[in-house]
Amino acid sequence: SSTMNAEALVVHDGTNAFITVSNDHFTKTKLFTLTADISGDDVVVTASPLVADTNIRFYRVRLADDQSAATPRADVKVISAVTVSSSATTIDTFSTNTHSGAHYIIIGSASDGKSIMEATVISDGTEASVSEGPQVSSKGTAQLELSASHSSTTTTLQASSTSGGSTTVNAYRIILAKPAGTVYTEIDSFAHANTQGALYVAVTHQTDNKSAIDEVLVVTDGTDAYNNRHGINTDSATTNLVNWDTVVDGSKVDVRATLTDSRASGTITAWQVHLDRAAGNPSNLATIDTFNKTTHRSAVYNISVSDPNSGTLGNFETLEARVTHDGTDAYVSTFGRTNSADADLVTFSADVNGNDVRLRGQISTSNTHEVTVVRRLINV
Repeated sequence: SSTMNAEALVVHDGTNAFITVSNDHFTKTKLFTLTADISGDDVVVTASPLVADTNIRFYRVRLADDQSAATPRADVKVISAVTVSSSATTIDTFSTNTHSGAHYIIIGSASDGKSIMEATVISDGTEASVSEGPQVSSKGTAQLELSASHSSTTTTLQASSTSGGSTTVNAYRIILAKPAGTVYTEIDSFAHANTQGALYVAVTHQTDNKSAIDEVLVVTDGTDAYNNRHGINTDSATTNLVNWDTVVDGSKVDVRATLTDSRASGTITAWQVHLDRAAGNPSNLATIDTFNKTTHRSAVYNISVSDPNSGTLGNFETLEARVTHDGTDAYVSTFGRTNSADADLVTFSADVNGNDVRLRGQISTSNTHEVTVVRRLINV
């Protein structure tokens, strides 16, 4: 036994029918040939078997000169009539946010002839390309010429006609969904609870023999991740081969790489040094003192602050703070502030946390500040 499959495009001008057969494949021997002609009001496609007892099944897509737009399925669209001329005219568009390509069966009709053709459009989200497939025309030469372009997130298919103005174009489209998955490659990840930064030296080699070496610095505060890249490559002094990205994903920081040319492929090898998080409180807000709200109503603080890492001699500040509460909220007032800097070294606040009333201080630099307090409590 043998099997065979084939595609056929048929067009007519009302007097004669024209057919072209493509993509015919068979396992042992060719099983049939196809012809087309007109009989009365009918276009007749005839299969002539080359092997006895040959069974043929087929799927037909039929297009009229004045086809109405329709969407029989989510991935199928019938494109209504568009009038084109010798200038390129848009016949269809699709979004590359959701789709990467489309296959078309296109018919053209003008006073000097009719045609049918196939075409495939593909886009990488930056550029678009079209490949014209098999076609047949009653003119004997190609009637339609296609072009594709891309702008922002839209790919556009255009047609121009060798028949000049008033050529009617209809089409049947099968659209191809964008492949699932990510466009980046995860190079490394680390837990931000233990590590606050990392240094990477990465070497990239693409299959087109373009190469790059990048130094990537990564730092995180546990909420966001930031990176800075320095590098060179063999292709351009102004354009990178690799785009680097860093994101906080739950408890870890992901380091991701994407080739600038989405059509390229290659290998990235990286060497990394993780920088462990320093001991101590990474926040610039700290609790300076607490007292029990059930036994004490208020507190008076004499406060001294020093920042020995600022200025030539360091910066110093003294002030008094008074805190009271109503069992739910705490209130603070500061006065008598005297300091050697142009701005306050510490901003004070108060809150209630459980049974504790807390005096809290927030600094505006990354320097270590030493805060000394003398407290007097007033009972409830």
